[in-house]
Amino acid sequence: MYIGVSGCEVPIKWSPFREFLRGHSVALGVLLVHRSISYGVASTIYQLSPDPYYRVLMVMWHMALPIGMFAYYTSAKRRANFPNFALIGLLFLATYVVETHALFTIVSQHDVGWISTREDEGGLGATLANQVVYAMLVYALVSVGEELLFRVTLFEVFQKIFRLKEAAIVLGTGVIFGALHILPYFRTEVELLRVATLYNVATTTLLGLILGLIYARHRDLLLITFLHWWVGVMNIGGRLMAGLLYLWLS
Repeated sequence: MYIGVSGCEVPIKWSPFREFLRGHSVALGVLLVHRSISYGVASTIYQLSPDPYYRVLMVMWHMALPIGMFAYYTSAKRRANFPNFALIGLLFLATYVVETHALFTIVSQHDVGWISTREDEGGLGATLANQVVYAMLVYALVSVGEELLFRVTLFEVFQKIFRLKEAAIVLGTGVIFGALHILPYFRTEVELLRVATLYNVATTTLLGLILGLIYARHRDLLLITFLHWWVGVMNIGGRLMAGLLYLWLS
């Protein structure tokens, strides 16, 4: 199935997408739970007890899943696709390495941004409910818009107008995707928020490369939009976990 957007055909493949969900639903669910625990626990407990041994344990926990998933997806039974899985897996690992460093750098100094446990007006319960709505609606719209721009449109422009090779297109769109996330850096004078923005540029660049590789192989807007949205849902999971721990400990 294709839909027309700005003069180009946007591929939407329902059957492969359903097959993807059936084949990877467990991995996606485990990622959600793991990331929620990692971010929620780190953002709440670590501030109460910033013990170096705790940091070591949390780093081990944070990196255990991506290492395990890398080993699984590059195992012998998937050797036919090993180069693609290996490259995506290495980028996935690199993303977690950067995020682990960012997580403890930010949390050890202040409770800000996506891991905030502060109560908004209306109470923490209302805040948690708002996070769910935010994940379901706003992240969905952002995911569709960004994937239409950075994957579909830019892929078409670089391929048909500039005649670039696929590898260059994946690299270029990933770097542009990450670079545009630098804008919040210039809107704040708070040094910690600037540091968080730079970390975010690094992780979104890696995410852009991963999504670019997947799109280059499958050419499916539905798939990459869902994966982009799922990353947002996992971030919200960390917020919810931090909020629940805050309620439990307070």
